[in-house]
Amino acid sequence: MTNSSPMRPMSAGNVVSAGFRLYSSHLKPYLSISVKATLWAMLPWVTLIILLTAAFVPLILSQGQNFVSLILLLLIFPWIGLAIYCGARSSLNSALIARLAYGELSGQPEDSRTALQQIRPRMWSFLLVHIAVGCVMFGINFGLSIVQNLLIIGIPAIALRDYPRVSGIFAVFVSLASLAIYFWFWAHFYIPEVAIAMEGDTNAFDMIGRSWNLSKGSANRILIILAIATLVTLPLYGLAAIPVVPTLIATASLIQAQDASAIGWFVLACLAGILLFLLVGLFTLPFWQTLKAVVYYDLRTRREGVDLEFRNSTNDTPRN
Repeated sequence: MTNSSPMRPMSAGNVVSAGFRLYSSHLKPYLSISVKATLWAMLPWVTLIILLTAAFVPLILSQGQNFVSLILLLLIFPWIGLAIYCGARSSLNSALIARLAYGELSGQPEDSRTALQQIRPRMWSFLLVHIAVGCVMFGINFGLSIVQNLLIIGIPAIALRDYPRVSGIFAVFVSLASLAIYFWFWAHFYIPEVAIAMEGDTNAFDMIGRSWNLSKGSANRILIILAIATLVTLPLYGLAAIPVVPTLIATASLIQAQDASAIGWFVLACLAGILLFLLVGLFTLPFWQTLKAVVYYDLRTRREGVDLEFRNSTNDTPRN
């Protein structure tokens, strides 16, 4: 579906504003889904803490190191399976928010139950696309790191060894350039999960290519959108850090004074910080997912025309 005169894209500020309005107008259902996504993501780590605690009790009581090692070895593979399944379920719920948001934008709203039935068969594709994008970005980062180190270590050592100040400026420039290139690639892989949720294609690798094609020429604008959205959400994380940072500083003083209660206070401060940041993440997840939906809608509108429909709708019938 193409259009010879594509619609002019929204400005970066308008995209963020549209995402925030969409989130605030559907706060209750989106937060409900966000709670599910967060709980699924937390379950493997809570289980791991319980298992480690239970496994080390015999070690503390009887120094049974071999027994503890055997328990951990037997439990590691079931835990990995649990982590993979929970990751898929969390990804499914996150993608559900994006699909619901896109339905509102395109004038084809769905209730959460119907939308979930449509995308449930693609659950593993959502997880796979996250893993694939992570691997691609790891490879890009690894390659950039090699080039960056070669440039910083090689050129100054040969050509700029007599000019240490120029060498330092050159190293900063190369580092910033590498960071910019990394984020440029990352912007191209920002929306594949939304493409899977909306287009009925369960091939995660094709949807990565779809994300790349849709974002051609728009990477800088996507980065500006994400920068604005980050500035919007940053105060929430600052508020979460307010009660934690002073506690950690006080705990550091206790540790320095060799106070016996320092470890307990440190653990409590860390747990409080984790809970506060999880709470903030629970509220910000729907915003980031609605923002993805708006970006995806804007890119499709610009490249494919105004009258957007769910692609491959015949493929959206849930499988038994």
